[in-house]
Amino acid sequence: MSDGLTLQVGAYSLPYPCAINIEKNALFHPDTNANIGHQVRWDVTSYTLGASTTALRTAMDAIEAAVAAGQDVKLVKPGDPDLTIHELPNSTAHGGVKFVRPISFPAGQPAQWASNVRFHFSFQAHYYDGVGADAQLLWETQSYEYGNDANGGQRRVWKGEIHVKSPVSGDSAWARAWAKNPGVISGWNGPLARVEHNSHVSAAATKASYEFAYIRGAGDDDEYTQTLEKVDSIEKFVIVEVLDGDPVRQATTKGKASARQNGRRVKSGSYPDAEEPLATWAGEDNANLLTRHVTREELPPTGGQGGMTESYETKRYAVSWNYEFESASNFEFPAAE
Repeated sequence: MSDGLTLQVGAYSLPYPCAINIEKNALFHPDTNANIGHQVRWDVTSYTLGASTTALRTAMDAIEAAVAAGQDVKLVKPGDPDLTIHELPNSTAHGGVKFVRPISFPAGQPAQWASNVRFHFSFQAHYYDGVGADAQLLWETQSYEYGNDANGGQRRVWKGEIHVKSPVSGDSAWARAWAKNPGVISGWNGPLARVEHNSHVSAAATKASYEFAYIRGAGDDDEYTQTLEKVDSIEKFVIVEVLDGDPVRQATTKGKASARQNGRRVKSGSYPDAEEPLATWAGEDNANLLTRHVTREELPPTGGQGGMTESYETKRYAVSWNYEFESASNFEFPAAE
């Protein structure tokens, strides 16, 4: 045991000295790898004495009731409580000081309970005190979605959550969330903004979530997908034997380059406007176009029951395409839209 050192949990002090192992590890931001704080864990072993099993049980009940999360934890010198050797302050810990290993002790062993009981427990806390541009940013998640809404319109959504150390003057989670606004996107309506702020995460942090959505009108396709794939040609080589000297490795003509284009459009009420999409690599007079396959189909209607007897349904139409191309020279992907 470490004579002269006693653990305090809140206003309660363990009745006898303790042995303690303290580990401190750095915390890093998951994206930038900037140091944003540290984690501290205390593993504690102590004991209590008693003249009888009943006295020991009463003493252990008091310890179990007092040793709990959400309190300042200190290692002090007995007789001089103002002299703190180490401390886990609860108010500045992210989420407070946590009780991560409950009190454990040998139950049901009369020989040990005759005079003393040894027990173990652990506390842990996170403190965010990093340096640099990301020192205040504790955590951040982001996602981007592309799909269709319930009315058949195309929809794009940016959303995420930001955790920021608090208090922060002029740099709150709320401000950071609004700063994620992507702004105007040509051809899209939006952004339709939603930012929610929660300042009650803990005494050490605030949290905000954001969502910025964009939509197109209901007249657009319900669905649109297209895949472009190309396979480059490779030079072929032959070995040419010569009368005097070693054989020579000589390049000949390249093999054929190939490419494929396939996709699908779906629309409610009528066939999509682009019933036969432009063949991307067709070339002049379709010189590179090897095969063309375009399919039009009427899909099963979507609908339901309105009121008690009125029924309704919406027919949907699809166009699918598949092109194959071949050329003596390699194809290039078109510029992104």
